[in-house]
Amino acid sequence: MMILVIASAIGPSFLAIFKDKLGSYQVGLYGCLILAILIFILTFFARQPRKSQLLD
Repeated sequence: MMILVIASAIGPSFLAIFKDKLGSYQVGLYGCLILAILIFILTFFARQPRKSQLLD
Protein backbone atom coordinates (compact mmCIF):
# COMPACT_ATOMS: atom_id res chain seq x y z
CA MET A 1 0.00 0.00 0.00
CA MET A 2 2.85 2.38 0.80
CA ILE A 3 4.27 1.92 -2.72
CA LEU A 4 0.98 3.06 -4.22
CA VAL A 5 0.94 6.21 -2.10
CA ILE A 6 4.52 7.06 -3.05
CA ALA A 7 3.87 6.39 -6.75
CA SER A 8 0.73 8.54 -6.61
CA ALA A 9 2.78 11.38 -5.18
CA ILE A 10 5.74 11.09 -7.56
CA GLY A 11 3.94 10.14 -10.80
CA PRO A 12 2.21 13.45 -11.56
CA SER A 13 5.38 15.41 -10.77
CA PHE A 14 7.39 13.11 -13.03
CA LEU A 15 4.96 13.65 -15.91
CA ALA A 16 4.79 17.41 -15.29
CA ILE A 17 8.57 17.69 -15.65
CA PHE A 18 8.41 15.99 -19.04
CA LYS A 19 5.52 18.23 -20.09
CA ASP A 20 7.48 21.35 -19.13
CA LYS A 21 10.78 20.28 -20.69
CA LEU A 22 9.56 18.56 -23.86
CA GLY A 23 6.07 19.99 -24.36
CA SER A 24 4.35 16.60 -24.29
CA TYR A 25 3.36 13.89 -21.86
CA GLN A 26 4.18 11.20 -24.40
CA VAL A 27 7.85 10.68 -23.44
CA GLY A 28 6.98 10.51 -19.74
CA LEU A 29 4.21 8.02 -20.36
CA TYR A 30 6.52 5.84 -22.46
CA GLY A 31 9.03 6.03 -19.61
CA CYS A 32 6.37 4.87 -17.15
CA LEU A 33 5.40 2.05 -19.51
CA ILE A 34 9.00 0.86 -19.83
CA LEU A 35 9.44 1.01 -16.06
CA ALA A 36 6.25 -1.02 -15.51
CA ILE A 37 7.34 -3.65 -18.04
CA LEU A 38 10.80 -3.85 -16.47
CA ILE A 39 9.33 -4.34 -12.99
CA PHE A 40 6.95 -6.98 -14.33
CA ILE A 41 9.85 -8.92 -15.87
CA LEU A 42 11.99 -8.60 -12.74
CA THR A 43 9.24 -10.12 -10.59
CA PHE A 44 9.85 -13.45 -12.31
CA PHE A 45 13.45 -13.44 -11.04
CA ALA A 46 12.60 -12.53 -7.44
CA ARG A 47 13.10 -15.27 -4.89
CA GLN A 48 10.45 -16.12 -2.35
CA PRO A 49 11.39 -15.09 1.17
CA ARG A 50 12.41 -17.83 3.57
CA LYS A 51 10.70 -18.27 6.90
CA SER A 52 13.81 -17.25 8.81
CA GLN A 53 13.89 -13.94 6.92
CA LEU A 54 10.25 -13.25 7.72
CA LEU A 55 10.75 -13.68 11.46
CA ASP A 56 13.66 -11.22 11.75
